[in-house]
Amino acid sequence: MRSDRKQREREERKRTKTKFGHVTRFWSWIFLLVAAAFAGLLVYANILPKKYLYAALGVLGVIVLILFPILFLFRVRNGKKGAAFVISLLITALLVIGGRYLVGTLSFIGNITDIGLKLDKYYVVVRDDGQYEELSDIGGSVLAYYRNGADFEGAMSQLQNKVTITPTDYDSLPVMVDALLGGDVNATFMSSSNYESTKEVREGFEDDTKILDTISIRLSISSIAKPVEVSREPFNVVISGLDFEGNFDAYTSGRSDVNMVATVNPKTHQILLTSIPRDYYVPLAMNGEYDKLTHTGVYGVDETVNTIAKLTGVEINYYMRVNFSTVVTLVDAIGGIDITPEMSFTTVDGAYSFEGGVETHVDGTQALAFARERKAFSEGDFQRNRDQQIVMAAILKKVTQSSTLLLNYTDILAAVEGNMATNLSAADIKELVRAQADEMSGWNIETQNILGVGSMEPCYSAGYAYASVVLQDADSIATATARIREVMEAE
Repeated sequence: MRSDRKQREREERKRTKTKFGHVTRFWSWIFLLVAAAFAGLLVYANILPKKYLYAALGVLGVIVLILFPILFLFRVRNGKKGAAFVISLLITALLVIGGRYLVGTLSFIGNITDIGLKLDKYYVVVRDDGQYEELSDIGGSVLAYYRNGADFEGAMSQLQNKVTITPTDYDSLPVMVDALLGGDVNATFMSSSNYESTKEVREGFEDDTKILDTISIRLSISSIAKPVEVSREPFNVVISGLDFEGNFDAYTSGRSDVNMVATVNPKTHQILLTSIPRDYYVPLAMNGEYDKLTHTGVYGVDETVNTIAKLTGVEINYYMRVNFSTVVTLVDAIGGIDITPEMSFTTVDGAYSFEGGVETHVDGTQALAFARERKAFSEGDFQRNRDQQIVMAAILKKVTQSSTLLLNYTDILAAVEGNMATNLSAADIKELVRAQADEMSGWNIETQNILGVGSMEPCYSAGYAYASVVLQDADSIATATARIREVMEAE
């Protein structure tokens, strides 16, 4: 009887072992497929330096070679199989999480890479007196227009397909605006650049009028990138800060209120930030007419880049477009930044105060308030430029720290995505990531400002109405560009 019981126990253990063996054999194939998929994704992502990539693939290969046979073969004891099964479950979970990080990284790179298109916008503008509430209300009316924009005729054609109007041409934008506000005409049609400029030169214009309809024309722009090997060769990036909050897509344009040239030398690990006043009085690259630098952003980032290149005589390789939301979300994502204000001040709205010479930890909202303030200073926009550089340098310093990248990686991606666009290619971005991961060293960040003197001058986008501008200082431009070249040529 005892022998029969032992026999039954042996047979039960054998059946149990066989059942568990079938489970682990099935799981071994899943484990192998997950490991292979992760390895393929890691190679495809191409964001790790080769020494780390080969090490990761080697470690993963060794793990698979050890665990797969244990899970697959029936003759291995259940205890050993059980341990291998638990370990493989944990490793699979890590690989899945890592795979999601890689997929998120690739999605992020794809979403911030600009697609070479822009929207040329035109507005139907009326007085905000309740007479007109929707586009159909102006049907049969005279519509005054000022011809300006890359495809004004196309925009007018689209408008006439939507509503019947009698177009009347005005040679002067200020005269047309006077006619609208004075009641001589009831509806006007103008480019977004003319509208934005008029808001600056005519106090109360935005409050006294409303946009009844928007016509958008998609325009293709030729590539303005001048690619280099970003991990080995120096390059210049125009940083254009648009004057609005919220997400924007590749087509969005707006006044470029922040204009910096970031000169990056990967050989010396040096970054030079050169700020240009938003109201700098410059000849537009597209036609040579003089206007504020900030207005170039309404014509598209290509106009901003080309105008800055013409102003400085420096080759611009890439651009990066950000907005107010970028600062808030990115600073919050990295746990805030440490800034040292040059002087004590309270923002004009009274919301925030900063003490000069004292290092202060700020969150995203505070950082934006610090970077945007100009009315609290006698030097106005010149001090704001310096404060913007303080914020930018603090962000760069913290983001390039390895600990920040590791602990806040997904938060950083989520913060920037939707609030930034660049013409750096996906390959360029991956190359920069690999280079930083390979060296894990900090950067020396230097700042400088191009200066000028205030004046009142006619501006092209305002229909040659006079506006407050900053006239060029030839010596300041020459000094700044000379320093840019020194940084680029350093070995």
